[in-house]
Amino acid sequence: MTQETEAVQPNNEQAETPKEEVKVDAPKQQTFTQEQLDNIIKARLEAEKNKYEKKLQEEEKQKAEILKQKQLEEAKTKQDLEKKCKKEYQKKKKNCLTTKLRLKKKK
Repeated sequence: MTQETEAVQPNNEQAETPKEEVKVDAPKQQTFTQEQLDNIIKARLEAEKNKYEKKLQEEEKQKAEILKQKQLEEAKTKQDLEKKCKKEYQKKKKNCLTTKLRLKKKK
């Protein structure tokens, strides 16, 4: 029976193997001087400023183009209105002249 108990018991030697320590090198943190930080921040702020200025210029360009289109449309409308007014004026003037001629003939 002693042989059977030895066979049933697990081999503890394999479970107790020493574990190797794995060392992970932490990445070195880069340090900056105040001047370097100031320059980095200044560069980023300048880039953002330029980005928004460019965007603002584009918007202003679009607004100017829209305004120009509106002015052209208004000018066309104004010209059309002036033409209509001139035509109407010519009709009224013609009617007035014909009426005057009729009145003269009746006298």
